[in-house]
Amino acid sequence: MKPVRIGVVGLGWWACEVHIPNLLRVPGAEVRALCSRSPKNIERGRKALAGRAEPLVFDDYEKLLASDAVDAVVICAPNYLHAPMTLAAVWAGKHVLVEKPLGLDPAECQPIVAEAAERRLVVQVGVELRYSDVAQAMRRLVAAGAIGDLALLRTDIWRQWGAPGSWRADVAKSGGLFHELGVHYIDLLSFLAGGPPLWVSAAGGVRAVARDYDYAFTTLGYEGGVVAAFGMCLFAAGAREEIIVEAIGTTGRLVGDIISGKLTLWPKGGEPQDHSPKRADAKVFGFPGSLESVASFIQCVRTGAKPSADAAVGEALCRACQAARRSAAQGGERTGI
Repeated sequence: MKPVRIGVVGLGWWACEVHIPNLLRVPGAEVRALCSRSPKNIERGRKALAGRAEPLVFDDYEKLLASDAVDAVVICAPNYLHAPMTLAAVWAGKHVLVEKPLGLDPAECQPIVAEAAERRLVVQVGVELRYSDVAQAMRRLVAAGAIGDLALLRTDIWRQWGAPGSWRADVAKSGGLFHELGVHYIDLLSFLAGGPPLWVSAAGGVRAVARDYDYAFTTLGYEGGVVAAFGMCLFAAGAREEIIVEAIGTTGRLVGDIISGKLTLWPKGGEPQDHSPKRADAKVFGFPGSLESVASFIQCVRTGAKPSADAAVGEALCRACQAARRSAAQGGERTGI
């Protein structure tokens, strides 16, 4: 089978330190082209390729899209460019792995969903946490009834990153805290719940480090009465890089740590059971799930399978983020999605 020839658009830290190294580890993937307006970032991308074949270099993504040398693109540009670049790529007949969010407004996501389906092209959104071994194991256990009927989901994102830098500080370009950070956790909770949220209530504000929201609590409602909640804070002193997720059902509770890989099932009235996935002793580029996300994209391109995080998921996430932001602006009012 022929390799999937990849062009990478946008060569910042995540592209060069996560996506390119992971693409090099996936059989059947070849990075053939790099695109950036920055000569410094082009050189950074070359170094990330670790001596592989010399890539084609572009300073205009439309020229890359016009090239017959690539079958698919990985888009790592600033958030406000995701939707227009993805739609242009689909129009050019390219498969797309685009960093989250798919767009800043559902209206710009909807044509992508329709055009990708019409042209039978793969569009996958870069929400890697759902692809992690812990999240996959939790979803299997929930679906198998290991904790009875699912009722509650919970996670928190405590970080001490300080103020967002560069374009992330501009809400018009990043979408703000919900689109930039919250989208990952809305997706993770929705994956475990088995579908998109129906309503959201969010409250937060600006207290320490950002011009936009730098802390918030968000509650999400799902079909069947399932409720999920997560907190976000950019100035949490002593915060560690951990992602703890809980799923509580009528007969048990799951507690997973996506970073460490530990997963415990607490059955009602029983002893805790270790369901931690076995992990290979290999360096992780990005987060657990980052490699698996890229591998899934390549597999979907080669087989025509539907990605777990496809364009429709991306559009639903955009609607949820927009609704959360609207709810927060209205003092936490419950808002339909």
